[in-house]
Amino acid sequence: MSLTAPLREGSALEGLRGRRIGVLIGTDGPGGAERIFSLLCQFLSESGVEVVAFVPADAEGWLDQELVGLTVHHYPLRNSSIPSSDLLAVAFRQHRLELIHSHMSAAITNGAAASTTASLPYVVTIHGAEYADYSLEKRRALGVACRASRGTVVVSSPLAEIVCKDLELTSEMVQVIPNGVALAAQSDSTLRDELGLDANASLILNVGNLYPVKGQRDLLHALALLAERRPSLHLAVAGRGDLEHELVALSRQLGIASRVHWLGLRSDVANLLAAADVFALSSLAEGHPLSLLEAMTAARPIVATDVGAVRETLEDGHCGALVPPSNPARLAEAIDHLLSKPADAARLAERAARRAASNYRAEIMVERYAELYARVLGPAPAASPSE
Repeated sequence: MSLTAPLREGSALEGLRGRRIGVLIGTDGPGGAERIFSLLCQFLSESGVEVVAFVPADAEGWLDQELVGLTVHHYPLRNSSIPSSDLLAVAFRQHRLELIHSHMSAAITNGAAASTTASLPYVVTIHGAEYADYSLEKRRALGVACRASRGTVVVSSPLAEIVCKDLELTSEMVQVIPNGVALAAQSDSTLRDELGLDANASLILNVGNLYPVKGQRDLLHALALLAERRPSLHLAVAGRGDLEHELVALSRQLGIASRVHWLGLRSDVANLLAAADVFALSSLAEGHPLSLLEAMTAARPIVATDVGAVRETLEDGHCGALVPPSNPARLAEAIDHLLSKPADAARLAERAARRAASNYRAEIMVERYAELYARVLGPAPAASPSE
């Protein structure tokens, strides 16, 4: 199925047709950065750009499945006698690439070294402050790579401030390109039948990896606080991760295990959202969460923690309820309000959908990246007479 709309005449994306771009990342699990990486690759390829995706060897393989039909080159990040940057430089030349785009910190430093060796321009995208645990030496190397790039992109204004401070960049060096999503919202859902919910049940949906930073512990405590008042309230969590057993055990301790449904990794997000009365984002930190953008696109009433770009995305609460992170009581209060005031919830959801359509569609994001690529690449080289 094609993701892209017809190319707009005169668009930057149209002007890239036939150019050769390498896109590099150092992880391949189903996280937000990896999903943006995949989406960008697919849009570019379907628009006539010759894309080569560079993904880690001997990893999970999730991106391989997402990139079926595209040229994918696997490279070792570790456990090789030859530095990965040297191997990448050789591959860049073999594929006759014109520009390299690296995503996330490990790939940025490796990609910068390889691009320099191969005499290629490069741009980078930082999706979050995942470099926070880096040593001072590695953080300085990341800063050097960003300063030498032809464009350093971050996914939100709040993240831009953090990155400039942490990596010693000036604001002029950093460009904000918000994330975008390609979600076809739907009105019907199979999820309630799947979970065996009756017609009177209310359903909260959370979509995110089961990691501490996603704050699902707080969401479970919030549900426990609402349990007596709302005996038919349920929570569905779509995601996987290291905390699964701990979170399941916590739901039992809180006496809400029968109301919590662990869906695992799901690709039918539109189907899940269509079943939800409230979408809850409980994260303790975020860059620019795709699950939030998808919930906005699907016109779901939203309760979200005020972290990262969430406030900016929800227009200071105009498009969804904002609550402090690590505060189950406030989270429960906001969920209860939306369930008690369906007219208020509907107004928030409608505003969210309008804002998502205006600002957070994948086509908008890809065109902004295409404009960056076009500035770096300049005009396409003229064809030789023999061509």
